[in-house]
Amino acid sequence: MPLPDARRAFVLAFFLLMLGGCQGAVYALPEVTPEEIAEANAEIDAAPMRTVVSRSTNEAIELLNSVGSRLKAVAGPVCAQAKSETCSFNFNYKTSPEENAWASGERDITVTTTLMRYLMNEDEVAAAVAHEMGHHIAGHIGKSKSTTVGGGLFGGILLGAVAVLGGGDQATVQEWTENGQMIGAKIGRLSFSKEHEREADYLGAYLMARAGFNLERGGAIWLRLAKQPEATRETDLFDPHPASADRMAAWKLTIQEIRSSPDLIPHWGS
Repeated sequence: MPLPDARRAFVLAFFLLMLGGCQGAVYALPEVTPEEIAEANAEIDAAPMRTVVSRSTNEAIELLNSVGSRLKAVAGPVCAQAKSETCSFNFNYKTSPEENAWASGERDITVTTTLMRYLMNEDEVAAAVAHEMGHHIAGHIGKSKSTTVGGGLFGGILLGAVAVLGGGDQATVQEWTENGQMIGAKIGRLSFSKEHEREADYLGAYLMARAGFNLERGGAIWLRLAKQPEATRETDLFDPHPASADRMAAWKLTIQEIRSSPDLIPHWGS
């Protein structure tokens, strides 16, 4: 009993409608125009291919801890504004072929050896670390868990009901219910990922400014990530990250906002 395309589209739209009223960004994020995105794409096109930075393991760990300490020392007012219970962070350096950094647990931030090879200076390292701090401060990990659980529950009920209404037998209803749980959990997890990534970028920029890092130099990280061999200019629903051009354009707008900020505190949403 395959799910027809039209019904699949309806189910997906209904998922997003049900999930769309909760767990989004709470900060007033900058709005990027098509012209600004086009300008960022042109900048990506003109940029040279990436180079690798040679650092020893000890040098990389020392750099990560130094940058993390500077950011952690100034995060208090931002944490207070967000009423975040997390404002103490652990920084970890992990050997991995994956070019990545992530926030996990209550306060852990991990940067891989491969990502560090492509971060040219302390400002780019700060952009990566401050972004992950932003995830913790904004409570994105807990929000992602709740939307994953809620999406799985809702998905199982919805597709199970569709199977019943379609005249499916008990085995079919069970299969559709299980598929609905998996699909729903995935949609629940990813529905707000892009917004959370934008919010983490935004908070990260403010943290960098408070710590005295160079935002222009640090923002080159988005250009560098766009030059990955597998990087794409567009993202779809199931890609958790905004497109690199979007992030570059939003970063520049955030820099402009920060320059006019008297207290270097992010703008709370309405």
